[in-house]
Amino acid sequence: MSYPNLSEAGMLAQELAQRLAGIGSALTVVQSFGSSNDPLITVGTSGAGNQNALIRLTTRPSLFLNAVGNTQEVYAPQLAQIAVEASTIANVELLTIDNQVIVFGTVLKYGNETQFWLVTNGNAVIESAFAGTNATLKATFNLSLKYGNQASI
Repeated sequence: MSYPNLSEAGMLAQELAQRLAGIGSALTVVQSFGSSNDPLITVGTSGAGNQNALIRLTTRPSLFLNAVGNTQEVYAPQLAQIAVEASTIANVELLTIDNQVIVFGTVLKYGNETQFWLVTNGNAVIESAFAGTNATLKATFNLSLKYGNQASI
């Protein structure tokens, strides 16, 4: 991840965490960083069988190399990834509909491309879910770039 996007992702994560904590859900909100220094926001108790969601803010991968053959810097809107645990009923989340509206509504209002990942029942919602470990990408939303969080070009 390039430095400009890392600081942008950090600022967006800070604002998202503050908004999620201030909405009034009974779920706790905790900020941290993942293994690749991407900001993470945990909503709820991080453990299998609980109402929880994990939000990761990252950049889209670079598709090109620069003039000297290094990976090109990426100055693009952030990619928000949300993972929740499935219940024993196929394709139904443990996170209640009220809390889903809070999490998804807060993230989607920023206009970032957003991916929704569903973690199989009995597995904790952790960062490896975004690599497909015990999880499936269910949907990708790209609602608005006009009002979205965009990096300076």
